Amino acid sequence: MSDTNIRIINISGGAIIMINPPLNCESFINIKLINKISKEDETSFLFPALFGDFHCFEKEVVSNELYEIYQNRRKDFTHENIFIFEAVQSGETDSQYNLNTLILYAEAIISAQNDIKETALSSSFEQFLQSSFYSEFIKEYNFTSSEIIILKSLIKYAFLTGIDLIRLIEEIKQNLEDKANKKLLRKEFLSVLRQRLA
Repeated sequence: MSDTNIRIINISGGAIIMINPPLNCESFINIKLINKISKEDETSFLFPALFGDFHCFEKEVVSNELYEIYQNRRKDFTHENIFIFEAVQSGETDSQYNLNTLILYAEAIISAQNDIKETALSSSFEQFLQSSFYSEFIKEYNFTSSEIIILKSLIKYAFLTGIDLIRLIEEIKQNLEDKANKKLLRKEFLSVLRQRLA
């Protein structure tokens, strides 16, 4: 991956890894968010920052070089606090940001994530995850382990905003098209949940 430029930007509480970054932080660029990465041979999957409505396309497979850079950052920060973006050609996405804006947005997300780690909030959130409603919901859709990681991250944000999680989940379920293919149904549920929290 010698032709690709990678820049690591340390931010408050985390890091931004930018593929093909602009020359300066004020330049507006089209971006792609990478919130699930796998090696080129698809033998391993990791999950950097799982939430943030950056209004842009997502990407999964990354180079082994980037995979290793991400692994090294995880020695310093949790996966939720590491954001990976790729600057792409205009036209691939309409989402334009400059690095200063991305940094502020990512820091705000990290701050919200830290709030839930406070004892009272954390214990209340864990109670929901241990509830029969949540466990039955997981079984009903047969969520995979990787999907549960994404689901929990999204639900954290709903929880922080004071949304009634049971009502939110029931509303989304009622509005989904009935699909025999559970994988498509789960994918649609996560997509709708992400949109609702944007």
